[in-house]
Amino acid sequence: EGLRTGEYLTNETVFALTELPARLVVIGSGPLGCELAQAFRRLGSEVDLVSHPRTLLPHDEPEVGELIRRRFEQEGIRLHLGFRAVRAGAGRLLVQGPDETRELSYDALLLGTGRKANVEHLDLDAAGVHVARDGVQVDAYLRTSNPDIYAAGDATFPQKFTHAANATARLCIANALDGAHR
Repeated sequence: EGLRTGEYLTNETVFALTELPARLVVIGSGPLGCELAQAFRRLGSEVDLVSHPRTLLPHDEPEVGELIRRRFEQEGIRLHLGFRAVRAGAGRLLVQGPDETRELSYDALLLGTGRKANVEHLDLDAAGVHVARDGVQVDAYLRTSNPDIYAAGDATFPQKFTHAANATARLCIANALDGAHR
């Protein structure tokens, strides 16, 4: 509630900052949220990291998340694990945990909550392309359920990272245009 476009940073806008925020709140405990929380803390920002999952890097091995948690606590990153962002605005973020509500002050708010495939308005059913909860379904060669259509990147894979999209796009092009079976 209260979050408006332009009032927060993303992985695409954070690198355009020209001044270090004194207080940064990061929402999300995946690779992006963790990496930028640590970077900004090491640059001198006071950092709060909010995560609905009770662990850092929830899609990785639990031991990795625990190791990162201990390091973050040593470095002074304030962790709010098991908390959900409820309302933002005017430099304040209200977060709700299982037993308490907290209000965090910020000069900058960074959303690192992940990406979702944006394919709802493409009418892929009309093209015979099956779409599942996480995006377009592809086979091992990146073909969709319509063998004349290939797909790659964020629309197809749960790992929504630039390097993964780039790698799958290269395979997709080779398979679709050159008839490769990679």
